Amino acid sequence: VSSGPVVAMELMGDEAVSIWRKLLGPAESSLARKEAPQSARAQFGTDGIKNVGHGSDSLAAFLLCFSCYDKLECLPWESSARHSL
Repeated sequence: VSSGPVVAMELMGDEAVSIWRKLLGPAESSLARKEAPQSARAQFGTDGIKNVGHGSDSLAAFLLCFSCYDKLECLPWESSARHSL
């Protein structure tokens, strides 16, 4: 999450998390290339660490993964930049 620019997204909608995780593909990029060749991780990931994106499967998992970010600053969103799945 900290190797480059970060874009945080709030996903909303029925099955939004599962749809996002399907778009990402398996966390290990080599596995993604075999099992989900059209996924973002298959196309742009390099390994299990530099794998394009993160997709927590729940709020609890998100809080555990990002607990070290105690001073997250959120930029105001333009209404036109909000999309739901």
